[in-house]
Amino acid sequence: MPRTIDGAGRAGSRVSTALYEERDLHAVPWRGALAANTVAGAVSAWASAWEINTEWHGRLPLSRVVEDAIALGLRGTIVSASHSDAVNRFRAELEPLPGFSALHFIRGEPPNAGDRLVQPALASTLAVLAGEGLESFYTGALAEQMAAELAAAGVPLCAADLAAQKASVGRPLKVALPWPTSTTVGRHRRGWRRC
Repeated sequence: MPRTIDGAGRAGSRVSTALYEERDLHAVPWRGALAANTVAGAVSAWASAWEINTEWHGRLPLSRVVEDAIALGLRGTIVSASHSDAVNRFRAELEPLPGFSALHFIRGEPPNAGDRLVQPALASTLAVLAGEGLESFYTGALAEQMAAELAAAGVPLCAADLAAQKASVGRPLKVALPWPTSTTVGRHRRGWRRC
């Protein structure tokens, strides 16, 4: 049976309108510590997909599934023009954030398109997930380390917020539509307008 997975991160328990109003902010900022107000939910979606894979008798071990990504983190990937542009464009805002330069710069400078970006911290994180399970992103030593780093950066998320993150699995939307024939397609086309 097909399923949907919603891994959208939930807002942290400390996130409220008061958090922003106390800092004289009338909207969530675009970047920075107070913009990071939801838990990263992608890994919880991966965990749900992995559970479904197991139910469907998938045979590859998680370590094999992430093996190539770990290798790319260690060997590096080629920086795209859009990645280079984004790092350069937002450098002034993001460079002061703890750890940003170590993750996104090469020899202390923003990467150029075509450069090779090596990400050993990403490879290490993926290796932990492969060895300890995807849930370790939200609980255990990896989650504790992330919570400490988030707190040091002033992000309003805590270890309990990470531990509470769970993807939801549901049923896909199912809609009965008439089988398209030349008559129904023509009828629908007449009603379409370009935006």
